[in-house]
Amino acid sequence: MSLEQSTILENTTTLPPYSVASPPPSYSSDPACGEQSIQLSPRSRSRPTGTFTKKSGSVTVILMGQDENASTPTYGRQDIVSGFLSLESREAISEVRVKLVGQMVLIISEGGSQTTQLFEQDHILWRYDPSSDADASCPSTIPFMCRFPSGFSTKGHADTPLPPSLNMHYPGTSSMMITTRYTLKIKVVKARHPTMGFWTKVKRMAVSLDYLPRTRPPYSISPSSNWFSDLKIAPEQWHQTVAVIKSRSEDIVPSIDCNLFIPSSKVYSLSDSVPFHVNLTGPLRSLREFLPQPGKDSFPIHVHLLRQICVEVNGAKAWRNSIIGDGAVRGIPPPFSNITSESRDGSLDWEGEIKISKNVHICGFNAGDLAVKDFIVLSVSPTVPKSFIQFQQISVNIRLATESAGADVSLF
Repeated sequence: MSLEQSTILENTTTLPPYSVASPPPSYSSDPACGEQSIQLSPRSRSRPTGTFTKKSGSVTVILMGQDENASTPTYGRQDIVSGFLSLESREAISEVRVKLVGQMVLIISEGGSQTTQLFEQDHILWRYDPSSDADASCPSTIPFMCRFPSGFSTKGHADTPLPPSLNMHYPGTSSMMITTRYTLKIKVVKARHPTMGFWTKVKRMAVSLDYLPRTRPPYSISPSSNWFSDLKIAPEQWHQTVAVIKSRSEDIVPSIDCNLFIPSSKVYSLSDSVPFHVNLTGPLRSLREFLPQPGKDSFPIHVHLLRQICVEVNGAKAWRNSIIGDGAVRGIPPPFSNITSESRDGSLDWEGEIKISKNVHICGFNAGDLAVKDFIVLSVSPTVPKSFIQFQQISVNIRLATESAGADVSLF
């Protein structure tokens, strides 16, 4: 091998110098100074591991997967009701059954009452069969398991989702009562005795269940520091509703355009603070009708969350509206009072957040003759007395969800 070949081989087999790389930066879920969380998936809650126990005479029912000290067993969509029956005086028992029942009762003054059987599941847990074993006795403990169905049939729809447990009463001239209940019924039949001949005795027991189907939004609401820049960067994150606020005299005070912006998913968690933005655009002489008036406590913009409960009984319809959330509204500078030109068009802007009442635990649903709907409602009224600008109200249908985005509702 020549000297030149040896030099080439040595150069090709020599490795470059190696230095220990610096360790990766430490990670924290909490944003550092100058950072912000874009989206956060909360930790999912695990299924409860406690039990619910109810005893009536010689029959005791134990339900699994419940919160400790719960006053009523609670279940979600298509949950399994599992547990055990503990029986005493078993010698004369001939049959043990459990039945899971769902029922909806609607009463309105205009249409009377209506009862709908949502579903009924009957399960025989044990039955005496003298042909197979004349001396057989009922076990002291019997496990059972039954599942809430995915839905029920109503008005031609084969799989309408089950409504949550409800008990509402609205008194008055047009009264309304709404009850949806779910019950686990136990039946123990004693129909034989080795020395006393044939006799029958039935022991019945019922356990009320809370049915609360859980849902979540498709994604969380992105934090916003500046609505104007957010709209330019990501307009798809906002849903826009446009309306014209009309004038009784277009020559004196022309009509103006009203824009309401809310997060585009229109599905929000009960724990969310829902941001909104209101924009009024039009001639300056019309917009001045919405400016604060000296010495008067008037505000042109009001935003709230409205819940509407609709009931139909025997062809008659009734409904009730209630406010379940209020919006905190803030005006956005610059001050509009500095503009004096009559010929220019301009705009007024407000922003804020809606917080849902902590007393709200159920979300909207449609169960045929019973429906619960939720709306974000914007009310716009001029602050000038006897204004030619008319009062305007905009309603946007939304949906509420029990869980925050990212929660694993399959565990409930």
